[in-house]
Amino acid sequence: MAGAAPNLGGAGSDTGGIDTENPTVLNVVVGDPLIADDDAGDAFMVTFSGAMNQAVTPTLTFAPALTSTLTGGSGSWTDATTYVTTYTVADRNVYHDSVTADVTGAQDLAGNAQQDYTPEHEVEVDTLNSAATVEITAIADDTGTSGDFTPNAGRRWRVPAGSDDARGQGSVLPVKWRW
Repeated sequence: MAGAAPNLGGAGSDTGGIDTENPTVLNVVVGDPLIADDDAGDAFMVTFSGAMNQAVTPTLTFAPALTSTLTGGSGSWTDATTYVTTYTVADRNVYHDSVTADVTGAQDLAGNAQQDYTPEHEVEVDTLNSAATVEITAIADDTGTSGDFTPNAGRRWRVPAGSDDARGQGSVLPVKWRW
């Protein structure tokens, strides 16, 4: 090639690190560990082990699925390692004593995909409506006077398992009514 100067290279060396380490989820923190029917919404905060690509949105997946209870998930990065997503709570009359949250799809600044996160118990969901069953087995000492109606020793009040008041205990509580 006429007129072309040969490229002989320069003296010295070029060294640089290549980031091949996959980021990890350090933890998932829930704003309120009990989602109840009177909650308007709940926030889930995910903390990663290193600076993340904030153009990539991680996905939270719940088990059991809460698609009818937690809706409208909307999230954003609050800093390089923290992603917060907020859901609206819908009263669907369900009870789950342990819900796990899996996190997938995040990437660090070098484009490394996050390591697989092992979901842990994050939240309990109780949007059941309270219910009570009252059984009167006998009436004693009823003279017809206001205020003296008292059930006898067989009296009981049963709160169904899974209700707000018993949390599955199936408690039997004595009661005394007065009118």
